[in-house]
Amino acid sequence: QPYIDVLEAVEVSLREHQNCHTVVAAASSVIINMCTTCMTPADEETSQILSDILYRSILEVVNAMELCIDDITAAEQTSGALWALCNAKPSLVVSLGTINPGILIDAMKKFPSSIELHRNAIGVMHSFFIQSENIIKDERSIGCIVNVSSVLSKFMKESEGEVATIGTALQILKVLADERGYDAKIALSENDEIIAAIVSCMFSYPDSLVIQGTACDIIRTLAVNNLKRSQICHQGGTTRIIDSLRRMKTDSYFVYKGFMALENLVSGADVDVLTANDTPKVVLTAIEANPQSINVQIHGAEVIFHLSSRHDSFKEALVRLGAARLISEAMTRFLLSWEMQQKGCIAIWSISTPKALRSEVGHYAITPIIDGISAHCSPDDLPSSPQGNKQKFCEDALGAVKCLSTTTTNKRSLEESGAIDLICSIIWLHGDNADLCKAALSALSNICADRDSNQILRISADVLDALVQTMRTHQNKKEVQSLAIVLLRNLTFSPTNCLILQQNKYVS
Repeated sequence: QPYIDVLEAVEVSLREHQNCHTVVAAASSVIINMCTTCMTPADEETSQILSDILYRSILEVVNAMELCIDDITAAEQTSGALWALCNAKPSLVVSLGTINPGILIDAMKKFPSSIELHRNAIGVMHSFFIQSENIIKDERSIGCIVNVSSVLSKFMKESEGEVATIGTALQILKVLADERGYDAKIALSENDEIIAAIVSCMFSYPDSLVIQGTACDIIRTLAVNNLKRSQICHQGGTTRIIDSLRRMKTDSYFVYKGFMALENLVSGADVDVLTANDTPKVVLTAIEANPQSINVQIHGAEVIFHLSSRHDSFKEALVRLGAARLISEAMTRFLLSWEMQQKGCIAIWSISTPKALRSEVGHYAITPIIDGISAHCSPDDLPSSPQGNKQKFCEDALGAVKCLSTTTTNKRSLEESGAIDLICSIIWLHGDNADLCKAALSALSNICADRDSNQILRISADVLDALVQTMRTHQNKKEVQSLAIVLLRNLTFSPTNCLILQQNKYVS
C-alpha cells in the first residue's frame, strides 16, 4: 500500500513539529484523508506494518493536540484525525484510556462553539466508552465521567440541528448509566444538568427515534433514584415520554423503551399531569398497536399496574378504555411466558380492587388467569429464576382470583372454568408451601361463599380432602389453620356439604 509511506512521513512530521499549529493541523488533515479515502478494513487486517503505524500515529496526534490545544484549527483537525484513526482501526480507541481522554473534554470546553470539534470528539468518546470495559476504577476515571457528562449536557442544550451528534452523545450517557457500574451511575446522577439536557433534546427532536429511545433508556436508569425521579417529573420528563408514546405508538421497540421508563416515573409524577396527558388512553393505544411484541405487552401490563396504583381514578379510566381486555388477550397470546402471566395477573388484580369494576374485569380476565396458573403451577416451574420468582406469580394469580371472586357472576365463571379443581391441585402439588396454601385457601373460601345471594357452593370429597391435607401439613401455622376453619364453617351452611364432612374421618 503506497499510502503507508505517506502515513510514516506524517507521523515523523507530527513528532518533530508538535508545537507548530500549522504543521499539526496540516498533518492531521492528511491522516483524515488517508483514513477516509484510501484505507479499507481488509488493509488493516492484513498488514501488521500498517497497524503499527496507526498506533504510533494516534499517540502522536494526541500529544500534538495537547500541545496545540489553544489553536482552534489544530484542535479541530487533530480531533478529526483521532476520529478517522478510530474508524480505521476501532481497537486503537482503547489506547486513549492509557493516555488521557480528558484532552478531548478540555478542547470542547475551550471551544464550545466549534461544531466540528464537538462532532469529532463525541464520535471518539463514543467509540472509547463502547470499546473500553470496566473503566470506572479510580477517582480519576470517575472525574472523567463527571466531565464527560458536563460537556455533553452543555452541547445537547445549546446545539441546534445536530441530530446525529446529539444522538451519539445520548448513547454515551446511556452506556455510562447502564453498563459501567454503580460508581459511574452515581457520578452521572450528581450532574444536575443532565436531566434538563435530556428533556430539552426530547422536546427539540420529537421525531428522532434514536434521541427519544436513548433518552428513555437514560431516564429509566436515573429514575430509580427517588430524588432524580422527582427532578425528571418536575422538569417535564414524564410529559415528554407520554408525548413520544403518542407519536411513535406503532414502533414496538420505542414503545418498549418508553414503557420501561414510565414504569419508574409514574410513582413520582403528579396525578394532574398524568391525567392532563390522557396517560391511560396513550398507554392502552400503544399496547393495542403492538399485539405481537411480547416486551410491549409485558411492560404495558406493568405500566397499567403502576398507573392503577397511583390513583383510583385511573382504575376506572383503564377499565373503561379496555385494559382488562387487552391484558387478557396478551396473557392468552403469550401463554407460555410466565412473566407475561405474572405482570398480567398483578395488573388485573390492581384494576379490579374497586368492587364496581370486578364483573367487567372478570368477564375478560378469569379464563386467561386460570389458563396461566394451569400452565405455570407445576413444581418444575416454581423455583426462582433470573427474571423473578414463579412461586410469587402463583400467589399473585390466586390473589387476583380472590379479588375477582366477590361477585356472583365471577364466582359462576370461576367454577365453570375449573378454578376449584385447579386450586385443589395447587394444594396437593405444593402442600408444604404455607404461603401458597394461604393464597389458595383465601381464593377457595371466596369462591365457595356468595354473600350477595346467601348461597354456599356444593363441594366434592376431593375438595375436602385437599383442605384437610393442608390443615394436617401446617398444624403449627396459625394463619393456615384460621383460613381453613373459616372455609369449613362456611361449607357447613350447605346440607350436602355437611354430609360430605361427616363422611371424612378427619373432620367428623
